[in-house]
Amino acid sequence: MRQMRPAVIEHPHRKCKVWFNQVDEFHPSSYGEELYQTMLDLYDGDTEKFPMYAQFGDGGEIPLSYLDTIRRAIRKNIIKFPWQKGDLLILDNVLIGHGRMPFTGARRTLVAMTK
Repeated sequence: MRQMRPAVIEHPHRKCKVWFNQVDEFHPSSYGEELYQTMLDLYDGDTEKFPMYAQFGDGGEIPLSYLDTIRRAIRKNIIKFPWQKGDLLILDNVLIGHGRMPFTGARRTLVAMTK
């Protein structure tokens, strides 16, 4: 599967430009240097065979230094908080990038999305 998506979009209500992509996760270097190199060796450097890959819209390679910069910026802006029973989180999925940290234990997650 292939998708060509913009890295930045306009927020539908605020009309400001927003970083809205997951290149930091879709590029296999997110798995660490050793696994990334193993994948390159396994596929003889042919990134077309990778299960997931990210590159520039023109097909050019994204330098690893760019990805490192993106990941540092994301880590610098992470807000962590301890969830408590009964907590509710409502967020603007375009304006606020979200993720999840490793978790163990029982939980029940309900999700609703609107446009």
